[in-house]
Amino acid sequence: MAQKFYNDIDLQQLELLNGTIENQVDDAAAGTGVDGQLYFDTTLKVLKVYDEALAAWKQVGGFDGALIYQGGYNATTNVPDLDGVASIAVEKGWTYTVTADGLFFTEQVRVGDLLISNIDQAAGTSAIGNWTTVQNNIDLADLATVGIGNVNAPLVTDLDTLGISVAYAAGTATVGLDITNLAAAGSLGPDPLVATELEIPVYNSAANELSNQKLLVSDIVTIVGSANSYAVQVTPIAGDLDYVINHALNSEDVVVQIYLNNAAKETIFVDVERTDVDNVTVKFGFQPDVNTDFTVLVQK
Repeated sequence: MAQKFYNDIDLQQLELLNGTIENQVDDAAAGTGVDGQLYFDTTLKVLKVYDEALAAWKQVGGFDGALIYQGGYNATTNVPDLDGVASIAVEKGWTYTVTADGLFFTEQVRVGDLLISNIDQAAGTSAIGNWTTVQNNIDLADLATVGIGNVNAPLVTDLDTLGISVAYAAGTATVGLDITNLAAAGSLGPDPLVATELEIPVYNSAANELSNQKLLVSDIVTIVGSANSYAVQVTPIAGDLDYVINHALNSEDVVVQIYLNNAAKETIFVDVERTDVDNVTVKFGFQPDVNTDFTVLVQK
């Protein structure tokens, strides 16, 4: 049976021979100690001393600035608890290897990263600012992998990607359009420019589109033309000499032309009044043929 002493033992600077430090499997088994109390952790194979200020057992034999490996950290389940309100006590230099991806506080960590405690932290006081994260799994980036990469402007020989400008300042790349150094349209070959072969990028803000799209120059001509012109076929009515045409072009600066819908498509000349910005009135001096429609063209 172990002898219990209720007073200090003074060995008068003599050696304690063949003595053994208390053995325990872990801190929990060792229980709560007092400042300076020792035990040997038979699991980690290290000597530990109790620190009342931290309310924790600390490894003996380390030195200031040393990294003391503690094992793996599962960032998915937060095991051991390093970032919760019930975080375990850790010492300066304690180091963990991330074994499962997840968040460490609000920081994304991945398998292979190292977490290093910068200071002694009592239970429940862990904070992101008290840790250093060393990322270990960063590789070259590709379209599917976040990693180390670089941004370069295309070479002059990369004809399909010309027009991108890249500039760096303090490690940050600014990417934009480089219109100045683009070749003039049609200057790279002998073929003439064809509207159905020329495309430009546009943003479509229609509710069911909302995306960047490409648009043929020929389509632009059609769209602009429809926005600035109006055509309507009119059937004459017996007794009517005046016909109001609602072109809705929002301008009185319009040109009006009229032709008959017969085989020859003859242009005819009548009086035209610009009634307002959205209407013109076509005025005949005599009854038009009710059997022949006419078409009114309005161009802004």
